[in-house]
Amino acid sequence: MVAEGEYRIVYVEQPGGSEWGAIGGGIAAYNEQQAGDDSSQSLCFVLRGPDEAIVGGLIGMISGFYRGWLDLVIMRASDLLLSFPSLLLAIVIVAIMGPGLTNTAIVIGVVYAPRVARMARGAVMSVKENDYVTAATALGVRSMRILLRHVLPNVLPTLAIYMSLLLAYGLLFEASLSFLGLGVQPPLPSWGGMLRSARNFIQIAPGLSIWPGFAIMYAVLTFFFLAEGLRAVLDPRLRDR
Repeated sequence: MVAEGEYRIVYVEQPGGSEWGAIGGGIAAYNEQQAGDDSSQSLCFVLRGPDEAIVGGLIGMISGFYRGWLDLVIMRASDLLLSFPSLLLAIVIVAIMGPGLTNTAIVIGVVYAPRVARMARGAVMSVKENDYVTAATALGVRSMRILLRHVLPNVLPTLAIYMSLLLAYGLLFEASLSFLGLGVQPPLPSWGGMLRSARNFIQIAPGLSIWPGFAIMYAVLTFFFLAEGLRAVLDPRLRDR
């Protein structure tokens, strides 16, 4: 008997002595592992990245640059979303919209966009205090031109570093949702879904749990190292050492 929302796993021995599970309709676990790589990483890069970087960053920059009542409304809405535990908020959204690849991307965007917005707001407020921004304002340069020409280029390095870190956290979050049965659904593969299906076979086929877990760890460390590398390249205080 196979529970709904899980892969069916059969322990088999492949030619050459290598042993893998067969998931679903006889799909080799090794191939499923590779497909899980594509599913989890494409979810972060293609679907989740624009949600956070464009929407959250743009809202945060506008909020930090124009301030006033607009800043007050945006930040209070951000505080409201951040006041909920991330997993609880995800469960509520999934209960309303249902699980699936697209809805998982929306959940991750809703959870992390307020964090990007607050970070972008703080960076813009810091850059806005510089003398060249004050001089441009005194010369009558339009605010949108100041934002795009003088503020945005100085905020982008910070956004790039922060987004690299959030890619790692988002991948972990997607794997957690899929493990709980709230994220990517079979037959579409996911590292978290593979761990969920393999948990009952850990004694007879430990590799079915080890390799997806190792893939998650490897991907998260890669994003952490990417963020550290971007910081070393883009931060002038570290670049001049």
